[in-house]
Amino acid sequence: MNPFTPTPPTAEELLITRTLKAPRPVVFRAFAEREQLEAWWGPKGFPLEVRHFDFRPGGRFHYGMHMPDGSIMWGKFDYLEIDEPQKIGFINSFSDEAGGTTRAPFEGIWPLEMLNEFTLAEAGDNQTLLTLRVKALNASPEEQATFNEGVADMREGFNGTIDSLVELLEKATTTR
Repeated sequence: MNPFTPTPPTAEELLITRTLKAPRPVVFRAFAEREQLEAWWGPKGFPLEVRHFDFRPGGRFHYGMHMPDGSIMWGKFDYLEIDEPQKIGFINSFSDEAGGTTRAPFEGIWPLEMLNEFTLAEAGDNQTLLTLRVKALNASPEEQATFNEGVADMREGFNGTIDSLVELLEKATTTR
């Protein structure tokens, strides 16, 4: 079974949709080019350090977010599906500095892996409808419960990250 088969949202996933004021190929490049992804991924005020970037199915994006206290929180995407310019699917995990999968560094027993799917649809007049679905992958009942309880916080975090993408796209479209 393809984990990206379109389905209606469930209580056990995060679903976000946003209309972005940029053409779909421009939005796709913001995911596909290292410098662009580095400029917008993650919370504001947490500069990103990219250790590895290989944007292809089977490739990996390994990064560290520099925290205000000087520590680094590591994460990675293991890309599963890339269908230019409409879909990017990956497994997102926290990691150590070497890229090994680790537990989330905050309260609760979070799933080790989360399936992320970004779809980009043309929305007319040089706009793109971005849809994000996040699901716990291979989660125990305790991990799924922590994920479900954290959906509101994840929504806030992802919306902040998407806000940074919007800012990057505004700069890109005004400098053309």
